[in-house]
Amino acid sequence: MLKKNIFYLLILLLLVGIMAACSGEEVTQGEENDEESSEEQEQEQSNNDGDEASEPSSDEPQEMIFASISDPVGLSPIETWDTVSDQPINQMYERLFVKDPDTNEFIPHLATGYDNPDDLTWVFQLREGVEFHDGTPFNAEAVKYTFEKLRDPDTAAPGAHIISFMDEIEVLGEHEIKITTKEPNPNVLTILHNRTTAIISPTADENQNLMQEPVGTGPFKFESWVQGDRVVMVKNENYWGEPAKLDKITFVTVPEQSTAISMLETGEVQLIDGIQAEHIGRLEAMNGVDLLQRQATAVYFYAFNMKKQPMDELEFRQAVAYALDIDSYINVLGGTGFESHSLFGPAVVGYDESIEDFGYPYDPDKARELVEEHGYGDYELTLYTSDRGAYMTMSDIAQAQLEEVGLNVQIQMLEWGTMLDVTSQGEQDMFVLGSSNSMNGLETAYGYFHSDSVGVNNRSQYSNPEFDAIIDEARRELDDEKRQELLNQAHQQIIEEAFIVPMHHAVATLAHSESLEGVILAPELIIDLSEAYRK
Repeated sequence: MLKKNIFYLLILLLLVGIMAACSGEEVTQGEENDEESSEEQEQEQSNNDGDEASEPSSDEPQEMIFASISDPVGLSPIETWDTVSDQPINQMYERLFVKDPDTNEFIPHLATGYDNPDDLTWVFQLREGVEFHDGTPFNAEAVKYTFEKLRDPDTAAPGAHIISFMDEIEVLGEHEIKITTKEPNPNVLTILHNRTTAIISPTADENQNLMQEPVGTGPFKFESWVQGDRVVMVKNENYWGEPAKLDKITFVTVPEQSTAISMLETGEVQLIDGIQAEHIGRLEAMNGVDLLQRQATAVYFYAFNMKKQPMDELEFRQAVAYALDIDSYINVLGGTGFESHSLFGPAVVGYDESIEDFGYPYDPDKARELVEEHGYGDYELTLYTSDRGAYMTMSDIAQAQLEEVGLNVQIQMLEWGTMLDVTSQGEQDMFVLGSSNSMNGLETAYGYFHSDSVGVNNRSQYSNPEFDAIIDEARRELDDEKRQELLNQAHQQIIEEAFIVPMHHAVATLAHSESLEGVILAPELIIDLSEAYRK
């Protein structure tokens, strides 16, 4: 397989070279299409590396350590909604469906199939012979329990809004469940592949705190968590599918990425992600280290609490949009991000390039004019940000550029979990954050700006019945073309009225030891270690 892929790759490169020569144009890595192609080839090569040595080394301990900048908020899929927590959760929990990262096709996982007899009815057949890590059988009752827990207001789940479409959940048999929706919904499978819908053990949930002691059905099971230090999980020997090759995974919290890179270089850790631009050159020069990149779905943005003055004024938000020099900011990212005016970019289902026409160009004179005309310089404003590297860079650059047009902005730095808590409650004036866009553009727009999500993921505190109506109609529209038209209408409003100012869209970047194979990097920035091993 590897030889065949290399053969095709060489042919492709030869053809590209011929076309470039014939056209008289140089093919450069900086061009968007070539960058995307390079990332896809690198991802394919990374996946194929396992074909050369398909078995783990008998001399190498089948253990690995993953260094993360931040500590997880918790380890329950129901009670978390952030990519830091998702990394360990993804190894221990599973959903009814997964998505192929390259084709976006939904593949049955804990489900084996489904029927959709009418617009409101979904019947799912479930996998037999599956047990949770505590020995509890996986069945329709467990699925019903999970979804009921997720949507229970007493749970206060940050992702509860995504299953608000469910009207009734009915057990038809040991391994068959029926979901009746309130209205037609085109995104049922999209939602059921989201990590917050991962199925939990009802027995464990009734007897312990899953935020501290998780119990799923995945290829790895929880062993211990020392908060602020490490999460340890071990191979699930009773896994229903292909067993994991690693015996043990440890997620360690290393707040300084330079320290994590040094640990990778010395072999203390085998994997790090979220690589910042200033470290790319250092990693590329390292022996025994592979750098993996692919265009991702995630977006990082500057945002506003629209319940406070002057953030509730369009002219103020426009002043900020005009003041931010995105081009110079992108250059600082050194290939780890790209520019797009959209809330959800080209890698996300629902993206339409027409949205690019509605963004704001860099115009500091116009920004300064708006600031002076409306007296915005008289406000003392606070920008909330997290202690994670990308957000610190965004905040520092934004603060400097906003001060140049006369705004008075102070940065409030918070620990990751605290940042999520206080911004959901609307304590901030402005904030920088991001979205993994883990489902599709419609669900992102719904989760971040619909009134249903105020106090949870709608950190802008935005509430507008007219906007809600557009999103609601789109979420029940089964015709793809009509749904896209409605989504474009909502998306245009998000950008034109500057609900957010997109700073960059991510190029997912991780580095791992050459001794570690089989790492799968999804566009949503989530890593799958089910096929990983040490060679």
